[in-house]
Amino acid sequence: MAWGIQYIVKLVGDVLLTSGWALSPIFLSFFMLRPMAGVAQKYLLGLVALVCWPFGWVIAAVVTNAMVDAAAAANLVPVISAGNPLGMPTLTMLLIGSWMLVSSVLAPW
Repeated sequence: MAWGIQYIVKLVGDVLLTSGWALSPIFLSFFMLRPMAGVAQKYLLGLVALVCWPFGWVIAAVVTNAMVDAAAAANLVPVISAGNPLGMPTLTMLLIGSWMLVSSVLAPW
């Protein structure tokens, strides 16, 4: 599910980045006009922010891997067997799964 959300956000980011590159000659020419320099600067910063979206996902993936490794080291990863209670391990995996969903959506911001 997190991959699906990340795919949709990446698709939106690609559309925005493509349109941003297409409109960049117009907005970059605003640097030549003193009153419009602020608009050009905001546009350029927004374009750089779009390019940096994947770095947010990398940071979120590193934190997710650290959480999963810590849960595995503490024996909190659920092992399904007959008569084994699934209370704490299930809660841990639920928290890690919700972190994955939230970080996939919020990592670009």
